[in-house]
Amino acid sequence: MEIHIDTNDGSVRSIASGELLEILDSCNLSVSSKSRISHVEPVSWVLRKLFTIIRKRVSDGRRMAQWTRGWKCQWRVRLLDGSGEIYGPFSDRRKAIEFEVDYVNEWVI
Repeated sequence: MEIHIDTNDGSVRSIASGELLEILDSCNLSVSSKSRISHVEPVSWVLRKLFTIIRKRVSDGRRMAQWTRGWKCQWRVRLLDGSGEIYGPFSDRRKAIEFEVDYVNEWVI
């Protein structure tokens, strides 16, 4: 986990992981704003549409959402920064997420 503190205004930037949220909670701090910068999604347009439909209708903790995370397919990372850049394909979702985290830590935060 990387945390970046702006010494000019005191703002903190990081990827919102469970570990970070636990730390904030233990210090009685909260997240003032969050923004999504990318999506990890299947490369296949059919699976991507199905994935999007399911994930919009069920919460992360539901079995259906967990099922979509385990699909054996190629995955991609699509940036939401206005550039529309797409990275991949990755052989599994975990590799796509690892790329996403590395990319965000290097170029965004």
